Amino acid sequence: MLKLFIFIMLICFVTSEYIKTFSIGCKKFNKSDLFSKITSPLFFKKYLKLTKGSNVKYDPPIEDDLVPVKFPQKIQYDSENVFSSLISNKINIEQTWDIEMQKIKGLIKSKYLTISIEIEMEDIDSMGYLNCKGTLLDKHYLVPKSIFDNIIVDLRDKIETIINSNEH
Repeated sequence: MLKLFIFIMLICFVTSEYIKTFSIGCKKFNKSDLFSKITSPLFFKKYLKLTKGSNVKYDPPIEDDLVPVKFPQKIQYDSENVFSSLISNKINIEQTWDIEMQKIKGLIKSKYLTISIEIEMEDIDSMGYLNCKGTLLDKHYLVPKSIFDNIIVDLRDKIETIINSNEH
């Protein structure tokens, strides 16, 4: 009986999802403004600049900052390694973003990690909030789960920087 219990616990541990959430409150934007801001070409370009992305490929192409992004949007780029000193210096990252029922859903994949992101906006007391849920779907055995925590904090910081910038 004890062996069965340990086996069931092990299965639950191995197959359970690892989830992190965050919210960003914005006094100067409502839900609609936030949605427009983070689905714009400038948002994606600023994000890639902050991540030091190189060899960027957009599908469909993003050529004009004034033309709305077409979804689903796939972005491939090379980025600095954040995973481990055991892994090469640059890694290729593929992000796919889509909009479903006023939610922005993303899948971020690399050779070492796969994360799903869900972003939703809401208004509370005349303030816009961006709520994000990140789920670790898969990871390379050399990559500790704590890297996922760091990636989510980094994502939050970059989104907050872009939202609060005056250029947008």
